[in-house]
Amino acid sequence: MKSLSFFLLFILFSSNIFGQNVDKNIFYDSTYFDILQKTIYLPSPIKPFKFKHAVHLSIVSLPKDWLESNINIPFPYYKVKMGLPFHFVAEASIGTIIVSTEAIVGIKFCQSIGRFHFGLGNDLNFNFGWLDGYGFDNSTLFAWDNEPNISIGGNFDNMALTAYFKTHIMMDYFINNGGNKTNQSKNVFNGYTIGFNIEQRLFKNKVASFGIAINEARFHI
Repeated sequence: MKSLSFFLLFILFSSNIFGQNVDKNIFYDSTYFDILQKTIYLPSPIKPFKFKHAVHLSIVSLPKDWLESNINIPFPYYKVKMGLPFHFVAEASIGTIIVSTEAIVGIKFCQSIGRFHFGLGNDLNFNFGWLDGYGFDNSTLFAWDNEPNISIGGNFDNMALTAYFKTHIMMDYFINNGGNKTNQSKNVFNGYTIGFNIEQRLFKNKVASFGIAINEARFHI
């Protein structure tokens, strides 16, 4: 089993993507802040068809036995969520480091009890990798993963805490390494991810978030 760890640090810009008309004659309290309106990781319901989005940067630490040295790679991501009826939330994200790209879409059922929040969902993860050099001869890889997941969290004034667990079931992959092709189209358990995120008000209605995730995987792009 190969293991990967991720160190995450990003600035969160959660908002309704569509503009709103503001009545200048109405007084608004600029000091008011509700973390539930800005969090993008807390598994809390979102008003139907309201969007939230965020940009973040992951620093991926590769296992030393992969490359015989310690290498940290920046991995920028964009993530968006949209509320649906009946406490469902649609999610999507995309990230790339040129030689590897990941796109994820999914749906989650969210339930809140006071300050406690619970989510149960499923994601589809598409991976594409390409590398020509460093011992790889025009290598390409495509893979589809199914990722059932569960998350719990709580909000405390200007802060939100979230923990999550997801499994990785590889449904299909194709590898071409210098003309040597490998394909598999059956479900294979590929590992799991355990993660934790802290979201904290930074200034005005902007939020900063810090998180860490540990990924145990047999196969990783």
